[in-house]
Amino acid sequence: MAIYILTGVGLIVFNILYTMGNSAISGSGDYGMATIALVVSLVWAFIFAFVLMADTKTE
Repeated sequence: MAIYILTGVGLIVFNILYTMGNSAISGSGDYGMATIALVVSLVWAFIFAFVLMADTKTE
């Protein structure tokens, strides 16, 4: 159950990271923050998928 709460909080954090990345790209052309936001969100998607599969696995 905690993974769902963390995913909800993560959505807010990922939105903030995306906003910071977009402003960094438009302001100085730096893609570093946008890359961090992309990598972190992809890693979290894999973690969430793994936990969801493990949670629904039949025993």
